[in-house]
Amino acid sequence: MADTAGISADAATTDPQRRALRRHQALATGLLAVMTAVYVVAVAVFPEGAVWAGFVEAGAEAALIGGIADWFAVTALFRHPLGVPVPHTALIPRNKDRIGRRIGDFVAENFVEPHLLRERLRAMDPADRMGAWLADPANARAVATRTADLLPPALAALKDDRLRRRVRLALSRELRRADVGPLAGRLAASVPDHELSLLLNRLLAFARDYVDNNHDRIEAMVAERNAWWVPRAVDRQMARGIAAGVSALLDDLGRPGTEAREQTAAVLADLRERLRTDPDLHANLRVFKNRLARHPALQERLAGAWDAALDAVEGAATGPDSRLQAVMTEALRAFGQRLRDDPELRATVNEALEDAVAAYLVPWRREVATYMAGVVRRWEGETVADRVELAAGRDLQFIRINGTVVGALVGATLHGLVLLAGG
Repeated sequence: MADTAGISADAATTDPQRRALRRHQALATGLLAVMTAVYVVAVAVFPEGAVWAGFVEAGAEAALIGGIADWFAVTALFRHPLGVPVPHTALIPRNKDRIGRRIGDFVAENFVEPHLLRERLRAMDPADRMGAWLADPANARAVATRTADLLPPALAALKDDRLRRRVRLALSRELRRADVGPLAGRLAASVPDHELSLLLNRLLAFARDYVDNNHDRIEAMVAERNAWWVPRAVDRQMARGIAAGVSALLDDLGRPGTEAREQTAAVLADLRERLRTDPDLHANLRVFKNRLARHPALQERLAGAWDAALDAVEGAATGPDSRLQAVMTEALRAFGQRLRDDPELRATVNEALEDAVAAYLVPWRREVATYMAGVVRRWEGETVADRVELAAGRDLQFIRINGTVVGALVGATLHGLVLLAGG
């Protein structure tokens, strides 16, 4: 049995369609049977020579001829009449492949055609409909929710180890390519003197707090470097002296007008100028930056940053109080309102949609035709015939009915003309 692509006529149609077809077939066949009975009665029973009997006989005879001819013509479209393989019958089953190609070509040439698609889209004004729909908060919330629901599986796919490795390598490669010297010079030149002074004060404050809160560590470092026979009290005294000296130096650096402060300011100013103009310093920064980029710890941090970014997005997208969903909802609603109220924006969006359809759908119209032809080709011939008959067969039965009725009228009319001519 040929592949029907899993589609049968019974599954593709409803019982009312089939019942309607059978009802009209019965009506047409019943009318033909009535004409047959009338003709037999007219020949066998009606008196010879009666004028009215001649009209009945001629009408019934022509009705039989017309009804049988139209029955043959309609039946020949779908199957062999009475199962006899008469030439040029069962037209649809025998020519289903050609019919499929013609249908595909017709759709491609008359429906998937650039100016027709643009004209139809322009008449629909999809931007106006989109704007009115998105302006409704419930619709905007639904779109945002559906979009957010798609994020977790997408983000899970982005956590693949191979992708993480590629991201880490890409970030590391970009870091190595970056020329940090000129960038550092521009950044340093953009910082005003008073902000540089504030930054120095904060660094000094941090250093003082560190010294004040780490006396024990300083003492341990002193003890580690002294000989074992040096008393612990001496280690503590030396550690306090070092801490006091460092704190005094930091205080001196932090007070405006002191010599240490002025020297430090001069060193920073010189460094800022060198960052801007010194190629040797730039080269040293590049060497340091490249070593840093190759360091395993930094490589791991880069991969961790990728995972942290994905986790942050997922956390913002999920949950009943999702911030991302709230932001997306408000953004979509605002866009819908603007699209609804701004004719220029609507025209721009409509034009973009038309261009997108022309760019992405039209080049595929031959593939659409090929796809439709392929689907029809996989069907059985009887399936195609049955589907077409169910779609149009009811109207075709009226051809049989009309052929019978018109045949009767023509037969009676010709009989009358013969009588008039014979005089």
